Amino acid sequence: MSIASGPGWTNTPRVDFAHIGQAEGSSAQEAHDKYAAHALQNRVVEPEELTGMAVLLASPESSAITGQVISVDGGYRV
Repeated sequence: MSIASGPGWTNTPRVDFAHIGQAEGSSAQEAHDKYAAHALQNRVVEPEELTGMAVLLASPESSAITGQVISVDGGYRV
């Protein structure tokens, strides 16, 4: 079985908006806002919002889900 959850921009230490902003010549807030604007919900996903999909994919209820990438990204990859 092949299942993946595809988080988009998620507010974790791995996504360092200060570093991204510096690389792009802007502030951390400007970098955050720029990437949030790329999502239909105009925001960056919080880590706890990934929990529900992770629990579903780890449960027996997902046994019929195969070969999918399920994006939990606030509409980033539409």
